[in-house]
This record gives sequence, C-alpha cells and structure tokens, in this order.
Amino acid sequence: MDFQRITRFREVWSSIDSMHFMSERLSLPELLRFARKIGNTEKGGALWKFYLFSIVALILIAILYIRRKSPGDAMRCPKCGKIFCLRCQKRLFWGGMCSECFRNMITFETNPAERIEHILQTYRYREQRKAVLSALTYIVPGAPLILGNRFLAGTVFLTSFLFFTLLALLSRVFTFNIYPYSPGWLTLLSVLMMAVTYTLSLIYTRKRLKKGWL
Repeated sequence: MDFQRITRFREVWSSIDSMHFMSERLSLPELLRFARKIGNTEKGGALWKFYLFSIVALILIAILYIRRKSPGDAMRCPKCGKIFCLRCQKRLFWGGMCSECFRNMITFETNPAERIEHILQTYRYREQRKAVLSALTYIVPGAPLILGNRFLAGTVFLTSFLFFTLLALLSRVFTFNIYPYSPGWLTLLSVLMMAVTYTLSLIYTRKRLKKGWL
C-alpha cells in the first residue's frame, strides 16, 4: 500500500464538506409530489397494498364489533354436530346443545327407541370428531384447539410454529456477512424452538382430548 497516496486522499477527503448534498430542503408540496410519484411505481406498490390491507382489516373488525351480540348467528351443537339458528331456537339450552339433544338426553320426552338411536348417533359423531382432532394434532399444531373453541391457545401455538418454521427456512435463503458469525446458529435455534412448540402443543392438546374438553 502507498502510504503517501493514503495520506493525500485523507487530506482531500477531510476538506470536502460532507453536508453539501443537504444544502437545500424540499418543501411540503415537493415531498407530496415525490411521494405520489414513488407510489405510482413498483416500489410504492407495497405501500398501497398495506393501506388496502389496513382498510379491509378495520372493516372486518368493525363488523365483528357490531355483531358481537347478534342473536341471529348459527352455532353447532357440541353433542350431535347439528347446526341450528339461535334466532329460530329461541333458547340456548344447557351446554349449548340443540333442542333435539336436550329432549333426548335431559327431558326424555321421546320414546326409548328414538332416544337410543340419537345417543348412538351422538356417540359416533363425537368419536369421528375426536379422531379428526387427534390426527390434526400431529399434522398442524394448534389447529385442533381452534376447532375446539380454544381460539387463543390454538392461535398462539399455530403462529409460533409457523413463525419458527419460516425463520428456519428463510435463514438459509437470506444470509448476512458479519464475521465471524454465520446464520447457522439462527437455523438451529429456529429448529429447536419448532420442536419445543410442537411438543408443547402435542402434550397440551392430547391432555384435553383425553379429558373430553375439545
């Protein structure tokens, strides 16, 4: 290396004003015109998508807030799986069951043959539902909890597992060059957290399936 050249370069560079590019500031109309120009290009497409997504999300939140106490929504009977309308039902029976299950299991107003047939049908439905939820427990962590009306716990397990999965995949695609570090530790950490999340979700869900809480 030429020491004299380096010294001369540093002297020249130190005499240059580093702020000469910022001698003038843009006015507000110029900034707005620049923003509109960028927004109409491909670079600004993501910003418009974000605005559109925010508007749609706000509309959905407003609809859910308005309908939070609506009496006309339908629901599924936890015993037989039948979907019934709360507006037509007029009454929500014990445990959220439909009127047919209430008559056959609680009041005994129907004849014994129909009651036994309905009980067997209910048993078959619950066994099929339990089998489906058990299979989903090993395939998609958190999905059985969401289907079993444990929305918060299911969402936490599902989003955590998907986050660490994407982090493990993207850490091999988008690398960083910070010597002496490498993205390998991030991949290992993501895989480890995936295994931990999967195991906790499996234990949590299987315990509730065994007790009949889902």
